[in-house]
Amino acid sequence: EMLTLLPFVLVVATALLVILVDLFWPRRDALVMGVGLGGLVLALVATLAIGLMPWDFGALAEASSFGDPALYTRDLLTALLDFALISIGILTLLFAPDYLTPRKLPLAEFTATLIFAVSGGMLIAGGQDLLILFIGLELLVLPGYLLAGFAKRDGLSTEGAIKYFLLGSFSSAILLFGLAFVMGFTGSTQLSGIAEALSGVLD
Repeated sequence: EMLTLLPFVLVVATALLVILVDLFWPRRDALVMGVGLGGLVLALVATLAIGLMPWDFGALAEASSFGDPALYTRDLLTALLDFALISIGILTLLFAPDYLTPRKLPLAEFTATLIFAVSGGMLIAGGQDLLILFIGLELLVLPGYLLAGFAKRDGLSTEGAIKYFLLGSFSSAILLFGLAFVMGFTGSTQLSGIAEALSGVLD
């Protein structure tokens, strides 16, 4: 179970560590960049080492789950999505200073927010429960609101963030209503339980 969650835990720990580094050593952009990139690279290596990956590469020989019933599952799709999300996060951090430095925007806040968004995507990738999927979705989109309005002195950035927030809030509310409806109809928040209930209805 620890191997199943290890890449996600590493990404979340990296975001928290970036916040602590900026708290105790403010305005150390090089240190923040090193911690952020180092943590993401470590999570990427863990993702590849743990697996499941194509051609039986990785420590896991078969899919593994966290929780009973399963709340989070690491399979081939989860591993590939984790690899893609972490890689995108690394590339974004590498290009970020070219945008942030001329505009005098804080790198530490950007780094932590971006890494939290990556962790939300990873939680969605392996989630096996409606509540876990909703938490992962919110962990993904809430940092997105912040990043959209990160250049707060820019009127277009602020306008985009407000529109994104309003659209996202209504979408999340409608999605949550739908999830509650599915849970009430099937009696389960587990994806496997929902599939079993719906297959019984169709039969």
